[in-house]
Amino acid sequence: MEPSIRTGDLILTKQAPPTTVRVGQIVTFHDPSRKGELLTHRVVSRQARAGRVFFVTRGDANSAVEWWSVAADGTVGEFSLRLPLVGYGVSVFTIPVVRLLFVSLASFVLGALLIRWIWARPR
Repeated sequence: MEPSIRTGDLILTKQAPPTTVRVGQIVTFHDPSRKGELLTHRVVSRQARAGRVFFVTRGDANSAVEWWSVAADGTVGEFSLRLPLVGYGVSVFTIPVVRLLFVSLASFVLGALLIRWIWARPR
């Protein structure tokens, strides 16, 4: 999605009915060809028929398009905010060792605060 959304940016989306999405908007959706993966692309065209909304989307830096659809009463992720470079910091927590260290450190700090509170109480 560069240059609109750069590598390392974290984006926030809000759930929106697919019938309210307009051409040119950036949306996040489940990739129909790769189960469970999310894609964020710009809407090239949208057509509603037979209880479904059919989309054609394309990344700003891509030449290929995706064809997909969602139930008219379903939801898509509508782009609302870009936080530059924050994605790099968040992605660190996908590393198991980093998660273990973070949880261990947080547990140690909370334990130390609890012990301090217990010992500092007036008797």
